[in-house]
Amino acid sequence: MRMNRIVTKQTEKPEIRNTSDALNEILAAIRLSASVYFQRDFSAPWAMEITGTGFAQFHIVTRGVCVVEFSGERIELSAGDILLFPHGTGHVLADEPDRTPIAGPDVMASFETDKPHFVSDGRATRVICGHYQYRMRPAHPLIEGLPDVIHLKSGFGGSRNSIKQILDLIIEETRQEGPGHEVVARRLAEVLLIYVLRAYTRSNAGHTGLVAAITDRRLSRVVVQIQRDYEKPLSLSDLARTAGMSRSGFAREFRLKTGLTPIDYLTKWRLYSAGDLLIDHDLPIAEVAAKTGYNSDIAFSRAFKREYGISPSRYRRQ
Repeated sequence: MRMNRIVTKQTEKPEIRNTSDALNEILAAIRLSASVYFQRDFSAPWAMEITGTGFAQFHIVTRGVCVVEFSGERIELSAGDILLFPHGTGHVLADEPDRTPIAGPDVMASFETDKPHFVSDGRATRVICGHYQYRMRPAHPLIEGLPDVIHLKSGFGGSRNSIKQILDLIIEETRQEGPGHEVVARRLAEVLLIYVLRAYTRSNAGHTGLVAAITDRRLSRVVVQIQRDYEKPLSLSDLARTAGMSRSGFAREFRLKTGLTPIDYLTKWRLYSAGDLLIDHDLPIAEVAAKTGYNSDIAFSRAFKREYGISPSRYRRQ
């Protein structure tokens, strides 16, 4: 079961070999894209509701304080804090608890009028809001295994200076609105997410799902092998040897930490890779099957339909 909330702390685990390799390749496959909605000053009293949209929502507090409420929980935020909702969980962002919120789309629409919401003489909080969209559907197990919210507090350890530099650039681009500022802000936000996920994987939080595997020295080697050699006829014994574990012990440990068998993850990665080939290349289905470890296009098509709910040819057309 997914934990509701994770707050990164300054104490961190030692660097784990191959964690960055596994994370790099997963993030490349996910092919995320960012959208930065706005940087605005919200004057008290104010409250904005963001409903579940299917997108991963993020908020950056650049000045002042506020609170976020979701699923019966409450988090206090201050300048420099970053809040990520990886699964797009609905929430309310406000200056104080228990405010009556205005729907996010209505708030954004008001910015184009002469009467924008939350403009008054009250104390102001400045926030940047936006979302991330993952091209990979269904979501990769790394994303599925993340908690409902990741709260990166101001003053966290690790990549603090790098993240601050990215935040400063995003703030500058959204403030000045110079030529190409939207594209620059989107790209910076994409880089920011990678840093946030890197900080999360390196934190001493109680990791679950695939994050637990890529932060385990032995299992991370297997994840990297699967992601690099998925077209080969890898067996459970092959993967266990890579981990340096017995076959039964490896299978048990991998499933305990990720909720998947090693072969389940191998299959998922093959099919995710196949999805990219179908979209990006005009290859025959049989060639896509061969490039992703399947001996026949019939076996490939059956596995693909089980994962995506549609045939490879229909997936390509859509």
